Amino acid sequence: MTPASFSSPLSRRRLLGAVGAAGAAGAAGLLG
Repeated sequence: MTPASFSSPLSRRRLLGAVGAAGAAGAAGLLG
């Protein structure tokens, strides 16, 4: 991931979305 793409609002939002989805999946797995 390049600094230019990371600084892009769309890429940042996409990254945050991916992290949020992974976190939600992890929480669901822990909760059973």
